Amino acid sequence: MKNQEITIKIRHDESDRQGCVHHTCFPIYMEEGRFELMKKLRFDSRKFEDSGGAILVTELKISFYFPVNYGDELNIKTTLYDIQESTMRFVYIMYNQIGNLVAKANTTFLCTSIKSGKNTSNLKDYFGSLENKLKEHVQEKYEFKGI
Repeated sequence: MKNQEITIKIRHDESDRQGCVHHTCFPIYMEEGRFELMKKLRFDSRKFEDSGGAILVTELKISFYFPVNYGDELNIKTTLYDIQESTMRFVYIMYNQIGNLVAKANTTFLCTSIKSGKNTSNLKDYFGSLENKLKEHVQEKYEFKGI
């Protein structure tokens, strides 16, 4: 499993007066996709946070191509694109229910220590061999050129 797909039904309160989804909703949708992928990979965010860690967003980029409206379904494909010693990068491809490309996005997260404020020396500090398991699931980089 290199990615996770979820479908979100657009609610009325997420849209503007014309019924179009407001751009500020997309990071929330992306977080839902990332959370579901990490859950499938058994990355326990609560365990990480309980042990004094924090997962911080350091980069967020979204390119929009097609509007989504109230009542539409938004399909989000979330992919773990890269993992380093203390960072994880995700890519999101979003389509509406008829297959129109709605948006492409990426996020980078930094894993750090709340106490010291320093980057974790390695994700293995908190998750043992999980870093290697996650690396097995990293999608080939060439698929996401131009994001």
